Amino acid sequence: MKVYTLKELNESGISKRELTKDIKFTFDYAVPQSWLDGFSDWCKLNHPELDYHTILFSVVWGYPEKLRFCGLPIFFCKEVLNAHREYQGRIK
Repeated sequence: MKVYTLKELNESGISKRELTKDIKFTFDYAVPQSWLDGFSDWCKLNHPELDYHTILFSVVWGYPEKLRFCGLPIFFCKEVLNAHREYQGRIK
């Protein structure tokens, strides 16, 4: 599974289906709305280059076998991944 830069994603014209072709576990193209809203609102203030649609396009919700029914975001954009790490760090 390749993780792209925002520039590569914007220039490549790759589809979300192509991004996910190598995923070997169950996933959903839809992500939880509350997670998406909270993260994208935070990005508006801290990383305005990462808008709602960029996040929605570059993330799927994964369900690795070991987690059973608990999902987690799977990132295909380095900048979105790094912003999410920062976002998680602010939650105590």
